[in-house]
Amino acid sequence: MDSGMAYKATNYYAAISFFTRAIDLDPKSDTAHYERALLCAKLKNYIKAEEDITAALQLRPDRPEYYNARGNIKGLCGDHFASVADFDKAIALDSTINKFYFNRAQAKIFIKDYRAALLDLNTVVRHDPQDAEAFENRGSVDYYLNDYLASIADYSQAIRILPGYDHAYVNRAISEFAIRDYNAAMKDVEKAITINPKSERAYYYKARVYIEQGQFRKAIKDLDEAIDLDISYADAYLTRGLVKNELSKKDDACRDLYKAKELGNKMAQEKIKTICE
Repeated sequence: MDSGMAYKATNYYAAISFFTRAIDLDPKSDTAHYERALLCAKLKNYIKAEEDITAALQLRPDRPEYYNARGNIKGLCGDHFASVADFDKAIALDSTINKFYFNRAQAKIFIKDYRAALLDLNTVVRHDPQDAEAFENRGSVDYYLNDYLASIADYSQAIRILPGYDHAYVNRAISEFAIRDYNAAMKDVEKAITINPKSERAYYYKARVYIEQGQFRKAIKDLDEAIDLDISYADAYLTRGLVKNELSKKDDACRDLYKAKELGNKMAQEKIKTICE
C-alpha cells in the first residue's frame, strides 16, 4: 500500500508504517517526518507528532508549513504561547498564507490576547472576504471585547456567506441576548435548531431567553433537551437548578446544583449555600 492509499482508507497506522520505512531508508527525509507527524496528530499521539515535526524542521527550517503544523500540534497539547511562536515563524517565512494568520488568531484567543487575534482575523477577511469561519471567529473576538454590535455584524456576514452555519446563528443569538434583543435571539436559536437539532447550545440559549421572559416551564423543557444532548453541560444544570428553585422545587433544584458543582461550575457552590444549605 502506498501512502496515498493509506490516507484514502483512513488507515493511519498503515500510513505511519509506510513513512517509518521511508525514514529508515532515508533518515534525512523531512517530508516523511512531516507526513508521519500529521498522522500521529490525527491519532492524538501528540508527543510523537511533535518529535517528528521538530525533526522535519531541523532538516528544513525554511519550510513555513512545518512551523504551522508544529504550532497546531502544540496548540492541541495546550501550549498556546509556544503555538503562537511557531505561527510567528511561519508568517515570517511566508506572509501570504491565510491559514497561518487564522491559526495564530485561534492561539491568541486561547491566551486571551483578543486585540492581537482581531488583527490577524482582519488580515484573513481582507485577503478572503468569503471566509465564513474567519468572520464567525472575528464575531467571537468582538464579543470577548464587549463589542456586541460588531459581533452581530460579523456573525451576520458569516451567515450570508454560509446560510446553514448553525454555530454562527447560536453565537449571534448570544450577542443579541447581551444587548437584550430577546426576540432576535429567539429567532436565531430556533433557526439554529432547525439546521442542527442536536445543538445543545441552541437549546440552552433558547431557555435563557424564556427565563428572561418569565416562561420558566418552557425554559426547563429546553434545558432538559440541552442536557439530554450533553450530559456534562454544567451551565445547563446550574440554570435548570435555579429555574426549578423559582418554581419552588427545592429538592430538584439542589440535585441540579450539586451536579453542576460536580461538573466544575464555579457559581454552583455559591448557589448551593444560598438555596440548599
